[in-house]
Amino acid sequence: MADAKGQKSGSMGLIIGLVIVTAVAGAAGAGLGLMLSSKSGKPDQHAAAAPKGGDSAGKHDAVEGAKHGDGGKHGDTAAGHGKHGAKPAPAVPAGPDFKVVDIPPITTNLEGEKAPWVRIEGQLIYQASAAPEIAVLSAKIVEDFVVYLRTVRPAHVTRPGGLQSLIEDLNERARLRSGGKIHQLVVSGFILE
Repeated sequence: MADAKGQKSGSMGLIIGLVIVTAVAGAAGAGLGLMLSSKSGKPDQHAAAAPKGGDSAGKHDAVEGAKHGDGGKHGDTAAGHGKHGAKPAPAVPAGPDFKVVDIPPITTNLEGEKAPWVRIEGQLIYQASAAPEIAVLSAKIVEDFVVYLRTVRPAHVTRPGGLQSLIEDLNERARLRSGGKIHQLVVSGFILE
């Protein structure tokens, strides 16, 4: 009987301990959620820097538009930029406008007699000023990627940090090949077989 009573009080203590830990974790999560939501509610730099007043706010938009090269329409949702105050994607730097184009999947073998095949899917982030020539430019870059991938040894990709190194190499080749018009390769799929 003494063992049953001791076992019952021990399991009760465990249950009480779990309830307390769960309550503390829930409170911490709620506090963190409130803290993060209050930070995201802050006005952006453009709105905070704009002086109060009806006429000067329009001048601010025109000045910002001139900086961005879009004639004061940097908040235009039809241009794909979202609402004024929307945060840009982290991969795209502030300054000139950038656009994204899908590249066809690249499938080729790596260097070596029994080398594995690699398939890369992704997009190129490029300067909007390069839009008229992006089809030709992206085709040349994809061709350059294939030529480069055929010189890469499988050990280069499979080592620790190898994939990141390969993506950095491809980004550098894209920037050089485009004369700086291509900002970044975003890899959305990578298969090594």
